[in-house]
Amino acid sequence: MAKLLYERKWDKQRIIDLFSVIDWLMRLPTELEKRLMHEVY
Repeated sequence: MAKLLYERKWDKQRIIDLFSVIDWLMRLPTELEKRLMHEVY
């Protein structure tokens, strides 16, 4: 996907920002989120 965005003349920061928003919008199921947070802490 990033390669396509570069081909469409998106700059690096804009691509990073897009992926940050996508990451923020994605939610894990509750049980997986609990497991992830347990692993992080």
